[in-house]
Amino acid sequence: MTTYNAPKIVDADDPFENSPPAAISHYHPDGTPGVAPRCEFWAAWDDTALRFRMRAYELPRAWRTEHNSGVWQDSCMECFINLTPRRDDNYFNIEINALGTALTGFGDDSTSALQTFAPGIFGIKPLLFLDALPTTEAYWQIEFCLPFAALAKFFGPVKPEKGMVFKANLYKIGDETAAPHYGSWSEVDPTVRAQFHQYRSFGEIVLG
Repeated sequence: MTTYNAPKIVDADDPFENSPPAAISHYHPDGTPGVAPRCEFWAAWDDTALRFRMRAYELPRAWRTEHNSGVWQDSCMECFINLTPRRDDNYFNIEINALGTALTGFGDDSTSALQTFAPGIFGIKPLLFLDALPTTEAYWQIEFCLPFAALAKFFGPVKPEKGMVFKANLYKIGDETAAPHYGSWSEVDPTVRAQFHQYRSFGEIVLG
């Protein structure tokens, strides 16, 4: 089981100070051979939200600016998560392109449906660092939070505490980029068509 230990936030001004990086490095064979952008994420939590930073080392292509449009076709990073895995297999997914445009959904592998949210509740912060130096790679980055109160409409009240386990997977995708690719943190089945609605492949995020 792929596992990530997410620390509790100590300094709100630097929420990922104690968070280890985790690689999104399992690229599905349906993608462009040899194309596997380096990608990683950090996670941390407080009493109100689970917070993520995701970073991809590439020059992104993104043009969708409307919420709940086809952002997975752009340079995109995604988080699928179940906050109550002991209850059922339903999960919330948020997919964000390099412009900060988000798509959100909820359901299981066969019933996932788009959900309408004001994107502002996720605190999405995109960052483009494209002027690479000889010792620094170009990258793009997103930070976002998953507020427990907002997600209670799906999972019910969640009171986070140390040792709590969420089921999740995180992804790097670019379906209509020059070199399509499909990367995941916890490996999805490489023997079936590339798609990320595979709950059986989710790893665990443990609150530390």
